[in-house]
Amino acid sequence: MSMSMSSQDREVLALINHYLEQARRNSAAGRSAADIINDAYGNIVRDRNQPGATNDIITAADHYFVSRNMVGSGNFRRSMRETYGIDIPISDIDEAGMAATLVLGYDAVKTLARAIDDTSHYYFNSIPFFEPLMRSNPDTPTSIPTNLALRWSAIGIRHGRLDHQSPNRPINNLRPW
Repeated sequence: MSMSMSSQDREVLALINHYLEQARRNSAAGRSAADIINDAYGNIVRDRNQPGATNDIITAADHYFVSRNMVGSGNFRRSMRETYGIDIPISDIDEAGMAATLVLGYDAVKTLARAIDDTSHYYFNSIPFFEPLMRSNPDTPTSIPTNLALRWSAIGIRHGRLDHQSPNRPINNLRPW
């Protein structure tokens, strides 16, 4: 990302820093950076699931946190095993790359699911099937993928890789470049 940011990027950055500061403030002394990131992610998910709360800014900030949390936590393998019963034979180094691929692939799959559902509506007047399966909250439709959300996913992946390499690094106000 260049040194000049769009007004939307500045809004996303301010929102991310708000959630990081909130999580830091509410965190017990001695908690790890990964715990603070996880708390900030949980808080933004809670707020995003409120009726009418979803917009491009909060969606991009949420994508940042899910990317940073998944890539940085080192819990991708365990999560896949516990959630889906899949044990992926990857090293710790590959784990961050695998999580990054999953995060970026999510929006591609979401776009495809929406297209399939839209086509089936047009041809068969059926109800959507695939998109609701991708929802983290069954009452809230998935967001339409945007360049803003993809950009902040990529920044989250980059910061998550740094977290993965150095789990106890301090969490300061975020600078995306």
